[in-house]
Amino acid sequence: MELQFYFKMSLDTLPFEIICLVASYLPENRDRLSLLRCNRVLHDTVIDVLYKQDELTTQYALRWLVERGFERRTQHLISRNNLDVNIPLSSRTKLVNTPLLIAIGCGRANMVELLLRNGAQVNLGTNVSALEYAATLGYYDITGILLQHGAHVDLVGVMCGLSPLGCALEFGNPFQEGNPSQEGNPSQEGNPSQEGNPYLWVRRALYGDLSKLKEESEFVAVIQLLLANGADPHFQSDKNLSTALHRIPKGPWKSPGKLFRLFVDYGAVLNAQDSKGDTPLHVAFSHGAFLGDMKAQKEFVKLLLGSGADVNAQNSKGDTSLHVAFSYDAFLGDMKARKEFVTLLLGSGANVNLQNRREETPLGISVENPGILELLIKPVAGTRWRGKSGGEIISKLLKIPWRKQKKGAKQYVINTILIELLLEHGACADQIIDRKCPLDLPAAARYPVLKDLMSKREMAAPKKSSRALKNSGATSKVTKYKKPTRTRPRKKATK
Repeated sequence: MELQFYFKMSLDTLPFEIICLVASYLPENRDRLSLLRCNRVLHDTVIDVLYKQDELTTQYALRWLVERGFERRTQHLISRNNLDVNIPLSSRTKLVNTPLLIAIGCGRANMVELLLRNGAQVNLGTNVSALEYAATLGYYDITGILLQHGAHVDLVGVMCGLSPLGCALEFGNPFQEGNPSQEGNPSQEGNPSQEGNPYLWVRRALYGDLSKLKEESEFVAVIQLLLANGADPHFQSDKNLSTALHRIPKGPWKSPGKLFRLFVDYGAVLNAQDSKGDTPLHVAFSHGAFLGDMKAQKEFVKLLLGSGADVNAQNSKGDTSLHVAFSYDAFLGDMKARKEFVTLLLGSGANVNLQNRREETPLGISVENPGILELLIKPVAGTRWRGKSGGEIISKLLKIPWRKQKKGAKQYVINTILIELLLEHGACADQIIDRKCPLDLPAAARYPVLKDLMSKREMAAPKKSSRALKNSGATSKVTKYKKPTRTRPRKKATK
C-alpha cells in the first residue's frame, strides 16, 4: 500500500520574494489582480509588482507613440502620468535609449519639438548626444531645432569622442553605408574610416531600407548650419587630434571642394597637424583616402596646394607629402595615379632632398639642385638643357644599388615613375654621361620604358656583317690585283 502525503501551505506564508516572483510570472494582469484580492498580505506584496508593470507599460507606450509621431497622444500620456522624458526607455539599441534620441533616429521633427517643450534635456550626457546623432543622420530641420533650444555645437560625445561636426564628416556620408540608391559606389571593404563606427549598426537597426539615408548635399547643408552656429573647424576633440580638413579624405565625399571652401571661409588651418604630425595633405595621400576616388582626391590636393598648403611639411616621422605619395599603401598600387600626383607635388616645389628620421630622401637619391625637377617638368624649360639634366638624374637613379631596384621594391616604383616623367618632358637617356650612356648600365634593362629605347637604338644602328661572309669574299671590295713581290734571302759573306 502506497502512502501519499499532502502538504497544504497558505500562499501568504511564503517569503516575500517568492510571492513577487510568482506574481511576475503570471501571464495576464487580471490574474495578478485576482491574486491581489485574496487577502491583505498578498495585496501589499503584489501591489509592488503591478506598479512596476504599469511603469514598464507606460515606457513602452511612450516609445511606441514617439516612433510613430503621434503628437497629441504623446502629450496626453506625458501630462497624465507626469512622465520624465529624460529616462532611458527599453529601446531596440543600447545607445539610442531616450525619447529624444528615438525621435531623432526616426526623423520625427514634431516629436523632437514636443519633447523639448516637455523638459527633454538637449545636452544630456548620454553615450550619444542629440546634436551629434542628428548631424550624423543628416537631418537639417532637427539639427536646427536642437540648436534653437540651446544645443552645444561643440559638445563631445562620450562614445566617439567627436564633436557633431566631426561625426557628420566621418560617419554622416551615405556612401559609407553602400547606399543602394546610389550607383557606382566604391566598395566599403577595407575602409579604415569604418572601423569602430558605432553608428553603422544603429542605422541598420533603425532603417531596414538604407535608401532612406540622406544625400551628400543634405549633409553639406547640415555642416554649413553647424559652422554658422559657431562650430570650430579646427576643434581637435578626439585622441587623433584631427581637424575638419583631416576628416574630409577619410570619408567618401564626391565633392570635397564644397566642404574645403566652407572650412577655409570659417578659419580652418591648412597646415594643422594631428597626433602623428600629419597635415591634411599627408592624409590626402594615405591608404584608402576618399575610398579610392581619384577624381575627388585630385580635386582636394589641388585645392590644398593652390591655397598655400606647405608641400614640404614633415610629420613626426620626418616624412613629407612626397614620402607618403611614394609609400606602398598610397593610391592602392595605381601607378598612373601615383605618377599624376607626384607630378603635382614636384610642380608645387616639393624638396627632393629632405630626409626623414630614417635619413631617407623621397626619391632615394640626393639631387645637387633640389628645384631642378620642378623646372624639368615645366613645358617652358629649354629642350637641350632639359635633355642633359634629365639624363644625369636618370643615370643617378640607375646607379642605386642593385638589390634596391628589384621589381616590386619601393625604389623600383620611384625609379619607374621618375624615369617616365623625365622622358616625357624631354630627358635624353642615350647621351654619354660620366663616360657612360645610361642605357648601357646593367639596371636599365629592368625598366620597360628604357628597354624600349634600347631596342630602338639597336634597330637604328648599322648592321655588322658576320666573319663567315667576310671570309667568303662576298663583302670584299673589288681592288686591282697586285703581284706579290718575292724577296731573295741574303747571301752569306765569303772570306
